Amino acid sequence: MVLNNPGLKIPMVTKKRLIDYCKKDKQFATLAKQVSGHTLIHKERLFLLYQFANLSASLEGNVAELGVYKGGSAKLLAKVFEKGAKEKVVHLFDTFCGIPETNPLIDLHKKGDFATTSLDSAQQFLSDCHNVVFHKGLFSATFNRVANETFCFVHIDCDVYQSVLECCEFFYPRMTCGGIMLFDDYGFLSCPGAKKAVDEYFQDKSERPVYLTTGQCIVTKSFTFKKTKLYKNNMIIQQIGESIKLKQALAMQADLLSQIAEQIVQAFRKHKKVLIFGNGGSAADAQHIACELSGKFYLDREPLPAIALTTNTSLLTAIANDYSIETIFSRQVKSLANRGDVVIGLSTSGNSTNVIIGIEEAKRIGAITVVSPDREGSLKNLPISYYQCLLRTHLVYKKHILLPGT
Repeated sequence: MVLNNPGLKIPMVTKKRLIDYCKKDKQFATLAKQVSGHTLIHKERLFLLYQFANLSASLEGNVAELGVYKGGSAKLLAKVFEKGAKEKVVHLFDTFCGIPETNPLIDLHKKGDFATTSLDSAQQFLSDCHNVVFHKGLFSATFNRVANETFCFVHIDCDVYQSVLECCEFFYPRMTCGGIMLFDDYGFLSCPGAKKAVDEYFQDKSERPVYLTTGQCIVTKSFTFKKTKLYKNNMIIQQIGESIKLKQALAMQADLLSQIAEQIVQAFRKHKKVLIFGNGGSAADAQHIACELSGKFYLDREPLPAIALTTNTSLLTAIANDYSIETIFSRQVKSLANRGDVVIGLSTSGNSTNVIIGIEEAKRIGAITVVSPDREGSLKNLPISYYQCLLRTHLVYKKHILLPGT
């Protein structure tokens, strides 16, 4: 067939006039033959999966497939990603007992569909793939195992709304720039929930799902840091909400905070002082707290004796140079602290060696010791007077600054 224009004849492109790369690519042809009978993905869709996987292979990050079924597409991915300069881990998530609960108002598939598989049979089929890790169970119960990883390629083939939405929420923030999310069921009339989940999730993102004529769609993580106004507002609201949760958690520790505040008040009444120290942001918090106590905080009152052991750079560098950085606080505590003083150690990790040694020295002298870490590290094991911990590193500084106001 031709399109006629005056003086020009253009052949109409039909499928018969296209190069069949599915046959020409020998590696794909071999893999397609190996996985035949172990996947419901048609050869053309499987070829796109193969191509996008190869496109992602040079990026940083690992790989995930959500909806493994009998392991056919999983094996293809494992073989593609074991060929690179650095072998990637392919994480495989599935219940291996069919689709979980669905929403009949959105999904056409029902609980138990695609149950003709098992973890044992999938593991046996992929026994020659040494870069795969299986995660059996609901996504909500297994995603936390890879929470600290990044991903260059994610294949999502889980058919129903809630499962696809959970995949978007978990993996999109963990995608490497340029990384690809390939959704297998986006355009299928039998999977309206899959399309609904993708469209809803990406409606306020800078990336847009690209529909493929095979029924699949892809999302490529943007290289830019441009965010929509709605995204920025949501981030601000989220941060404010986390700050509120922090203060609510502190309210649950009101008795402990009251005890610490009373000890500090009693120390001041006995003409004792407060020494505070920490590293990095905690060092800044130590100076802020000392400033509020010795300066003016809410009330015009007499200055209170408080010293941050993080301000004298000459002394800090001298001790670090002549002894070690682990003793920069303990050396000062030994020279300044007396029995009955209050010594406060701040550490987001709970494992800062110089903070631990400083607190140990304060305890040896007979000072009242208070530690306020972000996580339950080694500080918890010390014989300290008061231990107060809340999680979330970027919020713990707000907690440190809030404490003097009590």
